[in-house]
Amino acid sequence: MYLCLSIRVNTLAQTTPLTLDDLYKIGLIDRKTLKSWNYDLEQKQAKTELLESLEEESNSLIEKGLGLLGNSAFEEAIQVFLQAISLYPDNIHAWQLIGDTLDYSNNSKKAFEVYNKILEKKPDYARILSSMGVMYFKRKKYKQAIRLFNQSISIDPNQFLTWENLGTVFAEQGKYKDAVDIFRKALELAPASVPTWFNLGLTKLKNKDYADAAEIFEQCIKLEPRNGEVWKNLAVCYLKINNIVNARSAVEYAIQFSPQDNEILSLQKIITKKIQ
Repeated sequence: MYLCLSIRVNTLAQTTPLTLDDLYKIGLIDRKTLKSWNYDLEQKQAKTELLESLEEESNSLIEKGLGLLGNSAFEEAIQVFLQAISLYPDNIHAWQLIGDTLDYSNNSKKAFEVYNKILEKKPDYARILSSMGVMYFKRKKYKQAIRLFNQSISIDPNQFLTWENLGTVFAEQGKYKDAVDIFRKALELAPASVPTWFNLGLTKLKNKDYADAAEIFEQCIKLEPRNGEVWKNLAVCYLKINNIVNARSAVEYAIQFSPQDNEILSLQKIITKKIQ
């Protein structure tokens, strides 16, 4: 199994603050903006009563940016995240969101620049390593993705989503036994995660462990009973183990919750022929 992770015996690497100069160095703002923002920030920091409110205002802007990001307004979101950094340059969440947004908008080169700048200043920031792993995974660069996910987990082993992403990499490569172990680790951290249960069931199904897969999809349904995709895969499992009665029941629920899924309709025809 692939679950042997590196053991950290040293203290965390020293971190240094991110600055407005860092934004300029990676081309997110021009020199004129840098000069203006540095001046404004110095003026605000000189007023003691504003110091605490700067971080709060920065975080408020992040919330606004997230709303824009949710509506796929990528350019506008980036501008708001930049404003958040202009008030509090070491707001690492805003930096990460800029990288994420650049990736979502298919500017992976600039996203990597942002992530690498964060890691230059915060070498042990696990979430950035995980984000970079996702970028490699989406490009089917599995070796690099696995390395980054493992590095992230070695820093913070309690990231269930990173475990799930690592499991997905192995499942994508057909390494089902490894993937199963990793998905189960993710479920230890987030036992109510329907996507993780579903991924585990799908991996078992692909590995032809039909009875186990059926039990896992049943657990999925307990958590999310109106999920047509889960009912469909449960019907497939029952069909594979020749439990036609339960297969018919499962496919009927699948049709109820996903009536437009042609795969479900085809599956229903197969099950009906079996009954006849």
